[in-house]
Amino acid sequence: MDVLHRLKAICFILTIALPVLLRASDLALIPQPTRIENRVGVLTLKGPITVACASRRSGAGAAAELLCSAMSADLGEPASRITQQARATFVLSIRPGTGGDESYQLDITPHQARLAATTPAGLFYGVQTLRQLLFQVRDSKELPCLSIQDQPRFPWRGMHLDVSRHFFPVAFIKRYLDALALHKLNVFHWHLTDDHGWRVEIKRYPRLTSVGAWREPKDGNDWIYVPERSMDPAKRTYGGFYAQDDVREVVRYATARHIRVIPEIDLPAHSMAALDAYPELSCSGRPFVPPKVVNEQTEFTDPFCAGNEATFTFLEGVLTEVMTLFPDRDIHLGADEVRKTSWKACPKCQARLHGLGLKDEEALQGWFMQRLARFLATHHRRAVGWDEMAQGGLPKGSMMMHWRSWLGDAAVIEAVRAGHDVVRTSMDDLYFSPLETSKPGVAAREGLPAQLTRILHYQPVPAALSKAEARHIKGVEGCIWTEDVATESRAMKTLLPALAPLAEVAWGGAGSRDPVIFERHLRPHLRFLEACGLEHAPLPEIGHAQTNGR
Repeated sequence: MDVLHRLKAICFILTIALPVLLRASDLALIPQPTRIENRVGVLTLKGPITVACASRRSGAGAAAELLCSAMSADLGEPASRITQQARATFVLSIRPGTGGDESYQLDITPHQARLAATTPAGLFYGVQTLRQLLFQVRDSKELPCLSIQDQPRFPWRGMHLDVSRHFFPVAFIKRYLDALALHKLNVFHWHLTDDHGWRVEIKRYPRLTSVGAWREPKDGNDWIYVPERSMDPAKRTYGGFYAQDDVREVVRYATARHIRVIPEIDLPAHSMAALDAYPELSCSGRPFVPPKVVNEQTEFTDPFCAGNEATFTFLEGVLTEVMTLFPDRDIHLGADEVRKTSWKACPKCQARLHGLGLKDEEALQGWFMQRLARFLATHHRRAVGWDEMAQGGLPKGSMMMHWRSWLGDAAVIEAVRAGHDVVRTSMDDLYFSPLETSKPGVAAREGLPAQLTRILHYQPVPAALSKAEARHIKGVEGCIWTEDVATESRAMKTLLPALAPLAEVAWGGAGSRDPVIFERHLRPHLRFLEACGLEHAPLPEIGHAQTNGR
């Protein structure tokens, strides 16, 4: 009889618990938490909702204020902030030593939700998870009881934006950062300079922005001129730049969202905008004139003159001001796609090469980058560069971003085994392209676009690395190059929803990337992004055409 009563009791509990278990397991959380356990019951969010934190000084105050704001925005219910933790609906706390720097634990019971983390960053990410939960129960106002233990897989979870080809104002950069924060990304790689425009004010060298920030249309490059966004229609010039106060505002905004801002000053190549402004720093002493016919075989623009000492006076002056604007340790120096034709013909560069006893122009590039990396190191900064920075030898203590996926993992393995940190930015997998729908001549299909599936399946750590070596793979970064991304709407649709699978790769483990589960989570996630005021490219429906090319 006792056994029968126990079985009846178990069946009764399961009858009550099963709907809750199913609802909790179906909650659309992107990125998926490391561990989630379902519990019996719900926390009803009706009546006065209160949020408590032990102390504003603990770092929990900002997270509590964010959660209060989220109540109105995501749940549709007002919330107030109090300090009486025992009676609060939500309790936020900093508990040192309870996990990694960005980890958090969320426990929801029928009486209270408690969010704890080791650092304010962990609390921030926990609130991002809570925001998604709140949005999904906005109709029922009932949070399923559960326990979440969560922490990121990688410390570098980055997203890049090229603002040289096309300029985007500060208001858009803030929306971009909002999107990163919602997906628990923590690095914004700001590609500020390139051939097509210099975008950051350097007071010591004002011509960088008065000349280098503006351009006219050129033959074979129609994309560099956008009439509807021309800043000076009378002169048919296009461009813009960030004043130093603009940069400080972006850094402040990002820091409040626990996002590091990594500036990129591209050198020694991709520098036509700078050499237009200061042509005496080129090998010819004149601005480089690109060929009228541009194709895949065309080499990029002439670099700074490596044999001219004035080049280094200039670049060190630029980097000195950059360091006053960006507090992060890492400064990206480019180093990619260096055209060395001019160095081979330049008497100054050849004199430098032979005077240093270097083998060739590849070694000269290595010396160039090592010199600037040493300059940064004297200011307690670290040089970051694309994988071409390894040509001639990676600078001591530098970090490499590996983008040339067609060359395989050899350069990554070599850099790691030499003691360098690496971030993966694979061109084939992590370069975001605008998603196009209903394009004539493209075969119809259903499900996830190929680009999203490719990102979701990306494996950042080469199998050949040992567990100890794999610690040098610091993370992943998506890239948006803006040759054909000229408007804010197109840029945001390029970012979203591609940011979602990137977040799964960067935050979660390999087991969190089931494409069936991901797609089931993605569609409600997009409704959440819409509610947050973020535009995204539509996912294809059955019978709709889809392509992912540029």
